[in-house]
Amino acid sequence: VGMNVVCTGTISDASGQVVGKINLSTDTEVAYNPVDSFLKTVEDSSGDGTVFESGGSLMLPEPVVCFAPTSGDAYAGASRDLNPIHRSLYLATLADLPKPIVHGMWTAALARSVVESGAAGGDPSRIKSFSVEFIGMIFHGDELFTQLKHIGMSSGRRLVTVDVFNAAGTLCVRGRAEVE
Repeated sequence: VGMNVVCTGTISDASGQVVGKINLSTDTEVAYNPVDSFLKTVEDSSGDGTVFESGGSLMLPEPVVCFAPTSGDAYAGASRDLNPIHRSLYLATLADLPKPIVHGMWTAALARSVVESGAAGGDPSRIKSFSVEFIGMIFHGDELFTQLKHIGMSSGRRLVTVDVFNAAGTLCVRGRAEVE
């Protein structure tokens, strides 16, 4: 009560790089720096970074809207992935699909392009990691909505999720990126 405390010093990331400073001065002697102590208690030792308790915030004012390709032929030729469930209604039906599905690599590329433009300022070298999980199916010609969310920090980099929904609001792809 009535004690004057000013805290300053350094904050380092997991690699030891200084990312901030903390110093402490008080009009009464203290045994430790309370800010440094607090930061150590919330430090994430898993290597996955620290996720915001609030869940994060949307990064785009509106989702990016696009349409899935109406055919899998062009992608099949370019990728050399000739799996018929992406090109043939008959063979997709034999695989218990209602119709051909868009290849996951196309959808992953869509998600990564939105991360690049919306979180990395158009600079692909700023994306230090990127992964996706395929959750729902995307069919040829589907209208898609892609949104980014800044969910935390890791080693001074932004942790970003990217979600791709279809017009029915079904989450089809969820990705995660680490962006400088």
